[in-house]
Amino acid sequence: GGGGGGGGGGAPFTLAAPAAQFEAEWLGGDAAVPPPTLSFLARCQPKHSLHELRVATNRELASLPQHGSVRHLELDLACSGGSSGGATCAYATADDLAVCPDNGPALAAKLASRLGLAPAATFALRPRPPAAAPD
Repeated sequence: GGGGGGGGGGAPFTLAAPAAQFEAEWLGGDAAVPPPTLSFLARCQPKHSLHELRVATNRELASLPQHGSVRHLELDLACSGGSSGGATCAYATADDLAVCPDNGPALAAKLASRLGLAPAATFALRPRPPAAAPD
C-alpha cells in the first residue's frame, strides 16, 4: 500500500546545519589583552546588574547521565565585582538569572590552538542579510 502512514517508504531523514546568520571579519592578531569577562559582559548588557558568583554545589541528578545530564547547582550569593562592592546578592522568585560561564584562558588557548587561531586575534561579527527565498 501507499498511504501516508508511519512506516517504511520515503526518503531517509537527514540533518543539516542551519545557514550561518553572522559573518566574521578578522581584524588582525595584535589585539590588546581583552578586558575581564565581567566588564565585557557589563558593556554588552548595560541594563542589567552583573555579578560573579562562585558555584557552591554542583551535583548530577540523572541516574544515567550518559543519556543527558541534569545538574543541581547552588550559587554562593556573596558577590564579587559588579556594582555591589562585595555585598550579598539578592535573588527572589521570578527574578531573571543568566549564566555566562568563563572558560578561562587555558581552555580558550587550547581551543584556539586546535582550531589554528591566534588567541589575541580580533574580529568583527556582523549579521548576514536574510537569504532570498527560492523561486
